[in-house]
Amino acid sequence: MNENSSILNTQNTTITLEEARKSVYQMNLIDDFLLTCLLTDEESGKEAARIILSALLNRNIRVVDVTSQKVFNGIHKDMRGIRLDAYIHAAEEDHTENADIYNIEAETRYADKRILPQRSRYYSSLIDVHHLKTGTVFDNLPKLVIIMILSYDPFDAGDLYYEASTKLITHPKIPYDDGIRRLYFYTDGNCNIPEAEGGSRISDMIRYIQNSHEESVINPDIRDLDNIVSRVRQREEVSIKYMQSWEREAILVKETTERVRAEVTDNDAHIYVRGMRKRGASDAEIAQDLVEEFGLSDEKAHQLLEEPAAPVH
Repeated sequence: MNENSSILNTQNTTITLEEARKSVYQMNLIDDFLLTCLLTDEESGKEAARIILSALLNRNIRVVDVTSQKVFNGIHKDMRGIRLDAYIHAAEEDHTENADIYNIEAETRYADKRILPQRSRYYSSLIDVHHLKTGTVFDNLPKLVIIMILSYDPFDAGDLYYEASTKLITHPKIPYDDGIRRLYFYTDGNCNIPEAEGGSRISDMIRYIQNSHEESVINPDIRDLDNIVSRVRQREEVSIKYMQSWEREAILVKETTERVRAEVTDNDAHIYVRGMRKRGASDAEIAQDLVEEFGLSDEKAHQLLEEPAAPVH
C-alpha cells in the first residue's frame, strides 16, 4: 500500500499537488500512468519508446510516431471499442518500407489474466480493421506487435518471456505468417531467453520497468531511459495530471459507494475495486470494505475481486 494513499476513505476526493508529486516519484513504469506519460512526452517520448522497443526486441528500432490512449471505436456504435496505452509506429533502422505498429501495454490487474488471449485477439482485429481501406490489398496491412508487460505470470510457467503466434498446426515447419506477434513479459519471471538472443539486455529492461529507480540502472541504455523517466517525473504538469486523474477516480468511487450502499451491482463493485486499487489499497482491504460498507458476503466480495472488469473508455 502506498503510504500517502487515502484508502478506504470514500469521503476524501482530493489530494495535494505535493502528494501527487510524491506518488508519481514512487511509481514504476509497470504503472500505466507513468508509462503513458513517458512515451508521450513531447521532448523525449520517441526516444524512450526507441530505447524500450530496441531492448525488448533486441534490435535497433526507429520510432516514427507515438500516440497515447489511442482509441479505436467498434465497427458499429453498439460494439465495443478499445483504448491502447501506447500506440507506436516504428521500423527496424535498416528498413525503409512503411512502419510497423507496436502496442505496449502495462498490466497489473491479476483478474484480467484469464482473458488475455481473447483480449489480444480483439485488440489485433480492431486495429486491423482500421488500417485497410476499401479496395486496398491485404499486403498493405502493417505488421503488428502487441507487447504486454505483466506484474503476474500469464501462463504459470515461471518464465520471463512468452510469445504467441499463428501457425499451421498440421505442418508446423511450413511458415504461416499473418503479420502478428504477441509478446508477454512477466516481470518476476526466470529469464528463458538465450544470451545470444539478447537475454540479459531484455531481462534488464524488464526488471527496470518493474522497479524504475536507481538500483535497477545497470547498463547505458537503461541509464539513458532513467534520465528521461526522471525528467518526466519532475514535470509539474505530470503531477497535475495524476492529481486530476486520482480525483476523478475518487469522485467516481465516492458516487458509486453512495449510490449502491443498499444494492450493489457487479459493475458498480468493479468500478469501486478498480478505483481503490489505483489508490493503493490491497485486495484484502478492498474486500473488507465491500463487506463493511456495502454489506456483501465475504464470498461475494472475493468473487468480485477475482473477476475481470471491462476497461473504462
